[in-house]
Amino acid sequence: HPGPVADAPILRWRWKVAGTILKGDERAKAGDDYAARVYITFKYEPSRVGLATRLKYAAVKALRGEHPPHNAIAYIWANKLSIGESSPSPYTKRVMMVAVRSGNSAAGEWRSEERNVLEDYRRLFGEDPPPYAGIALMTDTDNTGSSAEAWYADVTLSAR
Repeated sequence: HPGPVADAPILRWRWKVAGTILKGDERAKAGDDYAARVYITFKYEPSRVGLATRLKYAAVKALRGEHPPHNAIAYIWANKLSIGESSPSPYTKRVMMVAVRSGNSAAGEWRSEERNVLEDYRRLFGEDPPPYAGIALMTDTDNTGSSAEAWYADVTLSAR
């Protein structure tokens, strides 16, 4: 859904993990791995940033042919954060992580989730969001050298 977040603020999905990542730690670069996460990215709007950021984004566009996303929310199946807790990525404050599930108590079971992206963005970034840029699903273990398995299904954005 490439339009305004207010037109389709409700994100729903189902997911299942075999287990969380024991060495995973949401607050450290060395532990920035998750069995499952759902990213919502938002379009870059030059009017929202200062000159230095505009120059950096212009350089990326020159190399890649398009601007990178401005901000992102990563809905995570957390390793250590408690459900409902949020934290900036250890790599950038432009990505805020929200623990939707945590630990292994529901591992091996399909779970259905629903988030109001508009409300989450306002709470996490203190402003109204720019339009959506995309959705990404990610299972990664590059920082901890662990392994993980996850399944995703029925990812949708809707008005209600």
